[in-house]
Amino acid sequence: MNKKFYYLFLLLLFAISIFISLITKAQENENSSKRFILIITQVLSDSPAEKAGLRVNDIIYSFDGKIFYESAKTTIAKDFIDFIRTLPKGTYNIIVLRKGEKFNTHINFPDLSSSPRLGVVIETLENNPQIYFDNALSTIRVASSRDDLKKVATLFEKAKALSPEWADVYYNLGLIYEKLDYYDKAVENLTEFLRFALRRHSSGVEDIAIQIGKNKKKHENLESIKTKMVNGNLILIKKFPPSKIAPPVSSPKFKLDNSGKIWIINPLKESIVQDKTFRGCQERILRKYPLIRVLFDGRYFEVRFAAVWPTDRNNPLFYPSYYLLKGEINLNSPDPAIIIKEYVYNHFDATSSDFEKTLEYAFKESQKFIFNEQRDFRSELHFRFE
Repeated sequence: MNKKFYYLFLLLLFAISIFISLITKAQENENSSKRFILIITQVLSDSPAEKAGLRVNDIIYSFDGKIFYESAKTTIAKDFIDFIRTLPKGTYNIIVLRKGEKFNTHINFPDLSSSPRLGVVIETLENNPQIYFDNALSTIRVASSRDDLKKVATLFEKAKALSPEWADVYYNLGLIYEKLDYYDKAVENLTEFLRFALRRHSSGVEDIAIQIGKNKKKHENLESIKTKMVNGNLILIKKFPPSKIAPPVSSPKFKLDNSGKIWIINPLKESIVQDKTFRGCQERILRKYPLIRVLFDGRYFEVRFAAVWPTDRNNPLFYPSYYLLKGEINLNSPDPAIIIKEYVYNHFDATSSDFEKTLEYAFKESQKFIFNEQRDFRSELHFRFE
């Protein structure tokens, strides 16, 4: 190699190493100026966290005196989890930030072998609300589905948790929740925005007040229809296609439990089964699962359940069937009041000779099974209240 070229090559390598070092140092300096927090994104039912009064979007400030707020470390979530895993059974103090104010409570930990210890899902956020506000606005521009709008709402909620006095966040959240049919949340956030507007003597407060009133009316209407679902009678008025066999929901019956949750009487109860073997399967299913939970999402709801049927009457193997009812409450017209689409998937490749194990498997799988809109669709039913 030419000596001159060799020295030039070494000089180039040296320059590159200096450049990389400067970039790395700049990145380290940038990261060192960032501060991270832990936000609660989910509180598990009947967990120590729920019993202590913790909520989604609470920001963890300290636990047992150890502060986890505004850490310079990106590993703050791991540090927090590792810390609480080492704590013995007992009562501990936890402080969270909620709407900018410190909320102090005590949490009872079970012994070390119990799980979950706390019962929350947490996420690390950079303590910079502008990032999440801007991301929400960017997501809105390309939003094309209900799930996209939910992502937008989540981003705005993060900005709100980090900056609870930012009026524009409340306004945008109110609009998004209105589109999602979460009318109570729309009212809550628009009311907060109105409070800011009145304090600043902003214009347009009358329009906001009218919008709040419309959302209140829609929320009252939605809750009224839910009450009718439980207390009234639904009458089938249309079915598409009329000749196709579908799961027996010609007259769905709903119940309300003590906690305010709505359940549906297992639709299989309405099915008239002539064959003795099939009827025996039906009775066993109904004994174990007489009621199925109704999951609401705004004015939409979903019911998932399962059944197990014999493949052969004489020497039966059992196959699971998964059922999905996708419901929609019509707030604009009393006729129809409710529309339900039915989907069924018969899982013939999962046969078994054990009825109980197959039934347990079927119900577990039905809760997460992804139905094909074309292949698994059975019928669409329109109901009105009697």
